[in-house]
Amino acid sequence: KSKSGDTAFDVPLKKFLFSFLARALTGADSSKSPEISEKGYSWLERWLLIQLVPTIKLGLCQPFEEIFLHSFVYPSFLVTGGYDKVAEFVKKEGSEVLNRGTTEFGLSAQDSLHNLMYVLGFNAFGGLLAFLPTLLQILGNDKTGLQEKLAKEVRDTCKADSLSFDSVMQLDLVNSFVYEALRLNPPVPLQFARARKDFILSSHDSGFE
Repeated sequence: KSKSGDTAFDVPLKKFLFSFLARALTGADSSKSPEISEKGYSWLERWLLIQLVPTIKLGLCQPFEEIFLHSFVYPSFLVTGGYDKVAEFVKKEGSEVLNRGTTEFGLSAQDSLHNLMYVLGFNAFGGLLAFLPTLLQILGNDKTGLQEKLAKEVRDTCKADSLSFDSVMQLDLVNSFVYEALRLNPPVPLQFARARKDFILSSHDSGFE
């Protein structure tokens, strides 16, 4: 907390997201490793950064942004150390989930580990890191009583039970709020791709070559 009375939730939020997602997705409890609990989020954040910087607009002076940030692939050695420590932790503490990758989906142990790391680090942690602060900001700035309506829906639907996937699917207002926030502030606002061959892109009523 600063002298001005303002409170920053950035780092605590990142630590919480990393800890929650590690346990939810891999079964690994970050509290078992003080180093992972303290630094795991920052290692994944750096790993994310060198993958995303070549594809995102930072608002720097052009053409310098293109020349110095978007024109080459960053070397992996910049983040390998931290990534490997998190991967080793997941390998040790998330063995049950990793075994499912090999037994149920036919992946090698190495592929199972790195697929799980991608889901944890890029899809889950990266996605929420980009979107959750925006979601909280929208909710905090609301003046229409939406917070009370969302809270009432959660309490009425879940009652004394804890949240589950099925109960979350019944929260119509919560889902609508999240989807609308995603529409207005998508974590990935731009995406670029090049088709390897001509194809027909079909919609519900037509197709486009």
